[in-house]
Amino acid sequence: MIKKILASAIVAGGLLLGGCTFFYVEPPHFAPGYGPYENKGTIGMLPKADKEDGFEFSAGIAEDGALQLYLTNAYDGKVNVYEETSNGAFNLESVLTTFPLQHGHEGVAAARWDWDKDGQIDFLRMTTNNGNVVLYRNLGDGTYQGIYNGHPLVVANLPSQPWDSPVAMDVADWTYRGVADFIFVAVRQPVCCKGIEPSEPIANVKLYKNDGNGKLTYSGIIASFPLPDINTKFEIAAVDRDGDRDIDLLVKFADQEDVILLENVSIP
Repeated sequence: MIKKILASAIVAGGLLLGGCTFFYVEPPHFAPGYGPYENKGTIGMLPKADKEDGFEFSAGIAEDGALQLYLTNAYDGKVNVYEETSNGAFNLESVLTTFPLQHGHEGVAAARWDWDKDGQIDFLRMTTNNGNVVLYRNLGDGTYQGIYNGHPLVVANLPSQPWDSPVAMDVADWTYRGVADFIFVAVRQPVCCKGIEPSEPIANVKLYKNDGNGKLTYSGIIASFPLPDINTKFEIAAVDRDGDRDIDLLVKFADQEDVILLENVSIP
């Protein structure tokens, strides 16, 4: 069902679904220069996640250029590293670390970035009930520090509203300025139009640009896709998969093995 839904085209300015173009009512509509995105289907398989407890999903590029996927199931907190092989499969390479378990009702989303610019890739984790993004600093010895003076270090806060709550998050250098811009996915019920049922929720991928001093500015929606249910659990990863200097998106649903590529097909 998910793959059939994502087979609809994603276009800048609206979502083309069954011959009907859906336009959003909140300005700005789509952020210019960051798309459009085209669904390329399944590029590989990863284990299904525990639907009740959720999971974390992020991506990166290895030194040899291979795509690496990081998958954390909330039931054990282990960060499993999968690397793409020459035949397109993803093999489990290692367990990177183990994170503290989160409460199942909160849900978490993860991103990887050298936040403190010490040459070590840190983790950023977001609790979806309040939008707080917490830094887990890479200490270089296989461990990650998430508590400072008895408290988590919140490095960003993404808007969390009852009608537009963040359910997935990642960071990437969208403008190649060396800073971590944020995307988060908010799910909301759409305005009805011909060909779309009012009950069908929409996942909006929103871009927040970083000014380099910790201030995030909302730039608009860069991609959207429909969901079969508002409680559908999924995560998103942002990575330049094909090395063409634009950021692609990977979508992983909790109850499926498929990793789905939304390729950035903008012209440089």
